[in-house]
Amino acid sequence: MKRAIVVGGGGAKGAYAVGAVKHLKRELGINFDIVVGTSTGALMAPLIVADEVEQLEEFYTTLTGPDIIKENSDADVLGGSFYSTKPLHNLLKRVITNELAEKIVASPTQCVVSAVNLNNANLVYFHTGEPPEYRMDDHVEFRKVEGRNRLIFGVLASASIPIMMT
Repeated sequence: MKRAIVVGGGGAKGAYAVGAVKHLKRELGINFDIVVGTSTGALMAPLIVADEVEQLEEFYTTLTGPDIIKENSDADVLGGSFYSTKPLHNLLKRVITNELAEKIVASPTQCVVSAVNLNNANLVYFHTGEPPEYRMDDHVEFRKVEGRNRLIFGVLASASIPIMMT
């Protein structure tokens, strides 16, 4: 039987999930076969797979709003969104190095990040390893993560709120 953990959204509430994961892994010695994340959970899933729980703990205790998103100017708002995820993108590029991405891709623990394709409303799973053998329906897409860029793209897609953030 496989053991999975699914981490949902909730912004700063992700700090609770970090504490829970730390307890499960460090105190109880529980390891996971699959780690799934959405929104805030998508930010966490790759680092859980890479066993970088301390890095997550640091994020939730030291980062503030401007470290993750910045308010757009009036002109940018007219062009599409209230906030920019550029700070988050830069943070992810610093944290998810090529070496870390390779570690995540090579890990026996599968990493899955979910997002929505706004062009067709399909659910999209960015995943390491093999996709599930079953297909739930025609409105689900699987995108294999084989490197850093696709991983960062998937995390940003999951963590962004349409119209609010670009």
